[in-house]
Amino acid sequence: PADAAPQATAAEGLTEEEVSLYPHLLREGETPWGALVSGQPVTLTGGEPRDHVMVGDYVMRNLLNMTANKTFIGCAAITAQGEFCYNIPMEIGINEAMISRTTQGLYILADHTKLQKTASTENRYGSCIYEGHWTLITDEKVDPDIVAELRAMGKHVYVVGIDDIIP
Repeated sequence: PADAAPQATAAEGLTEEEVSLYPHLLREGETPWGALVSGQPVTLTGGEPRDHVMVGDYVMRNLLNMTANKTFIGCAAITAQGEFCYNIPMEIGINEAMISRTTQGLYILADHTKLQKTASTENRYGSCIYEGHWTLITDEKVDPDIVAELRAMGKHVYVVGIDDIIP
């Protein structure tokens, strides 16, 4: 994909001791984590694939047996009030398990299309609010009013522009 090069650049210099990846996303024919840290160990959490997300008891059991310094998660949508919306309700529990085993930081990755003033019914099969500290990483096309509302709640929002990823 077009965005693979900036991700690979960001991972330059990483060693096996510094990064271990435990993705619970799986898309047929794609390995998005391969471009992120080529040569790094990747361990799938197990479970059964449902709409590209690994879910089930195996995922939960495996996540509760590991600890992460930093966790990066996604979701179907985020509202200006800090509500996280999901298409797959089991993904909420999986993300909460990952967050509970994180020692340093929670990062939410969501492009501008996922940030909404209010939740819509098309991506709200399940939702939750993460009360603790988290950082949102999004792109420069994001609605500045939504960024302002999230920042007013004390959330850190990092808006990435094209100049931030391509030298």
